[in-house]
Amino acid sequence: YSNNSGNQNEIISIDLVAGQTITIVLDGFLGASGGFNISVSCPIIKECNAECCSFPSKYSDCYSFEEYILGNLLPQASPRFSTQNTTSQNALVTNEKVKNGVRAIKCNASSSIDLNINRNIGEIAARLEWWMYIPSQKSSQWAIKTNSTTIGAIIMETKNGLCKVGTGTMTNPTFSTSFNINTDSWVKHALIFQPHENEIELWIDGKFVYKETNYQSNAIGQLRFYGRSNDQTNLYYIDDICYQELYSLILCSPDFTPICYNDKQYQNSCYAFHDGYTSCERSCNDLDCSNASNVFTEDFDKESLNSFGYKEGEKISKNSTWWEGDYAILRSESAYVPAEKTLKLKLNNSILSLYESYKVTFNYEFDWSRWGIPIQTIVNDEFCLMDQNTCVQKILLSDLVSKLNKIPDCFSGGDLGTCTAYFELVIDRKGGVELYVSGEKISNLPPISGANITAIEFKGETSIDNLIINGCKGSSNPNQPTVNFDIDDNVCASVGSIVKIPIRVKNFTDITSFQYSIKLNEPTKGEIVSIEKGNLAGDLNYGLISTSLATVVWDNLTPISLTDNSIVLYVNIKIKTIFTGTSTIEITGSPAELSAEQNDKTVIPIVAQGSFCAQNNTYSICGKVLREDNVPVPNVEVKLSGYKTATTTTNDNGLYCFEQLEGNQNYTITPYKNTNHVNGVNTGDVTAIRRHILALEKLNTPYKIIAADANRSGSVNTGDVTEIRKLILAIISQYSSNTSWLFVPNSYSFPNAQNPFSTAFPTTVTFNNLSTDQYNTDFVGIKIGDVNLSNTPSKINGNTDTRQLNDITLAVGSATIMGNQQFDIPISVGQFQNIVSGQFSVNWNPNYAHYLSVQNFNSSLGISNDNFNQAFTSQGKLGFLWESSSTNAYNLPEDAILFTLRFNASGNGSSEITISDDPVEKYFEDGNKASINIKVVNGSITVPSEDLLVSGISVFPNPTTGIINISSGDAQIQSIKILDNTGKIIKTSDITDIKTINISEFSAGVYHIKVQCDLGTVVKKIVLMPQ
Repeated sequence: YSNNSGNQNEIISIDLVAGQTITIVLDGFLGASGGFNISVSCPIIKECNAECCSFPSKYSDCYSFEEYILGNLLPQASPRFSTQNTTSQNALVTNEKVKNGVRAIKCNASSSIDLNINRNIGEIAARLEWWMYIPSQKSSQWAIKTNSTTIGAIIMETKNGLCKVGTGTMTNPTFSTSFNINTDSWVKHALIFQPHENEIELWIDGKFVYKETNYQSNAIGQLRFYGRSNDQTNLYYIDDICYQELYSLILCSPDFTPICYNDKQYQNSCYAFHDGYTSCERSCNDLDCSNASNVFTEDFDKESLNSFGYKEGEKISKNSTWWEGDYAILRSESAYVPAEKTLKLKLNNSILSLYESYKVTFNYEFDWSRWGIPIQTIVNDEFCLMDQNTCVQKILLSDLVSKLNKIPDCFSGGDLGTCTAYFELVIDRKGGVELYVSGEKISNLPPISGANITAIEFKGETSIDNLIINGCKGSSNPNQPTVNFDIDDNVCASVGSIVKIPIRVKNFTDITSFQYSIKLNEPTKGEIVSIEKGNLAGDLNYGLISTSLATVVWDNLTPISLTDNSIVLYVNIKIKTIFTGTSTIEITGSPAELSAEQNDKTVIPIVAQGSFCAQNNTYSICGKVLREDNVPVPNVEVKLSGYKTATTTTNDNGLYCFEQLEGNQNYTITPYKNTNHVNGVNTGDVTAIRRHILALEKLNTPYKIIAADANRSGSVNTGDVTEIRKLILAIISQYSSNTSWLFVPNSYSFPNAQNPFSTAFPTTVTFNNLSTDQYNTDFVGIKIGDVNLSNTPSKINGNTDTRQLNDITLAVGSATIMGNQQFDIPISVGQFQNIVSGQFSVNWNPNYAHYLSVQNFNSSLGISNDNFNQAFTSQGKLGFLWESSSTNAYNLPEDAILFTLRFNASGNGSSEITISDDPVEKYFEDGNKASINIKVVNGSITVPSEDLLVSGISVFPNPTTGIINISSGDAQIQSIKILDNTGKIIKTSDITDIKTINISEFSAGVYHIKVQCDLGTVVKKIVLMPQ
């Protein structure tokens, strides 16, 4: 506001954003003589930041999947990821397809996985982006959930490259549009959330494809990747997910460099970032939006045109005029009148309240460089003058076309210009409406009301004379492009080396000096070593403020011009550590101010950031060790040799890994395991090896044939059978010339699978000049002697079949004898049917029984002393092993005796004699190669005291047909018990004066009678004969 008594020049300086409209109100001009001139000067903007170098995040949650191990995503990625469907397939961490790094996510047919974002974003913008790879002929589904746990705000389904997008429930979505995307390649998906606009936009590979406006919410819940259970074609990969929220306090410069996004024009890219867009989605960098071919719009059939700039006025005092929006304060970054917005002209005078609703509605759809100003049309391209929300006058625009001239650029005369032509809408105090162009009246329209022009009486000190709307548009310097500095992207070098990063220029014309600062955003990844000139004469000075910040000053006495993309500087950066992705380097204005001298004028250069990366000169060698049936082999010692030596062990899943191995060097991987030789080795293996030797049934894999070569002679023969039998019998604790395990690279193919010894097979893997990651360096583990794969490597129950019926019974006899008396203990069997091999141990207490020999061998089975390990008999242990020499199965009658042990009684007392696994594990196998359950009836040895012997307890007759007589002498009988051959008590008598007991009610067979007296216990074997 200014008081001017007249005949004075006056300069008003106003800070405005380019593209806005100013309103000049001349108040109190009524009755004045003479004229006035108005000129507008637009100086060059000297401080601007037209390019935002990166998305200005307030909150960021970005990650790949490099830290996860291969296999199920859950639970290792919990709670960031979860699933609500416990019956669905787990998503997998994979290295099959990756966008960056070596890990990605694979979703199969019915995978269902949620990325839990769970953020309330208020009114600020946010964006969520990820990469997706969909193979040809395959399908994918994803949905974003906001304020509903069951409704997807946007749902996208893709099949065979056809995408359908809509909303609704994930089981029954409603699709509203479709389009095609590329298959067999990585496609970038981006969701842009603008709650202040009630919009969620979907962009695919930088192109806008869909917008949803029915889910206004300040909440962002989960991004769900899922599959339809009835669609088995689902298969896709996901990598590099990033969720970011805008840093809302970032300041944007007033530079006017229009950017268009989805039918929206922004003053410059910084304002576009405020709505969540990034540079990869720009339709153009410096765009006059009148060129529809360069603009992405929601409706591709609609032409997106220039918009009308405005600035809202403010109410100061009565009798003043201002423009205001229909809505409250509009966002200042909007450089246009949005659709459905209205600018009102009001007269602030209570007496004139009837006329306070004069308004003109402007629509931004019309090109104001053609018409001068966008004017809302109603019917047949009519201009409507509104009064009290009623159209009081319509004028066909076609009547005005020939009289309206195209408005020239305000700065057509140079960087400092004056508008000489503008469109004027004049509403004067007489109530008439007149249209002017460049001061020339072109139309006189009827008055607002009544048949004649009627003056409106204004009460107050002043009255309105006229109002001018300037339709001037322009740019900061249209005739002289600003110099650009652009740092190269993705320049890589190995750790410890120096990478030269070029800085290139555009519009480098008549430049005499420039200065700025260079900054590394991640100092832990690199450091600035030096800066040197490229294709540039003149003087260069630089200062290293720190290892991550430098200043640059260059000048020359005469102007220099360079072709576009010329290199003016090199920034030399030392790579400090290995990392994935890239690290940014940018040109800033602090501490050295960003500026350049061009044509003797100071300009603000346009700059673009660059990046550097660590060249992957270190690699990994990883793999797994499995048996041929894919059972993991844990605790294998894996040795790394060559340029570097190291040792690791396989985990429970058989996995191992060597990382950070220097490239271009030689390395060898050697697995080794030499523990628990007898684990998994039994008479079943001996039988299978005998049948292989006899050519009755050949071992069916080269790995089993190698396992059968126990003595490592390079062939399978009876020597291997002897070695394995000794191991089972515990005559030897390990193989004499072999380890317990051998390992063959999984990639090796045997030239002769029936004879793997025909050529030497490898047991190591060597990499010469390692130049890539080796994640599948796998080995097949071979347990020597275990050809039937009977036990897992961790020595848990095996995977061989087990016979469930007719379990074999091993029974041990009992004896009561006097000290120093020889006695025999028979070992008998029951249900010995279709048996080809067996093994077990007998244990006793050597304090009561001194071992003499084994006798009474079962001739049907051909048992001899060779079937026994008698080395531990002094410790009360005997091992037994038998396998069919002819590989035929054998049957024996019930209670058949296998062999008899002869002892000499010693000491006195009672002790068990048992079947055990020491030193030989119990095992029987039938002709069907099935292991058999074993039932055991243990016996006892009783050496009575002298008093008990003198008492002369005896049991007779034996055998008997039912009645048993008991003679106890002086001993007092306390109880009599009858036991079957399993040790079960089947009859008891506690009557102390009974001398007989009847067992005729039982079936014929072998029983035991146990007599308890005051001097001790006597157990005798009784044979019940048929009556």
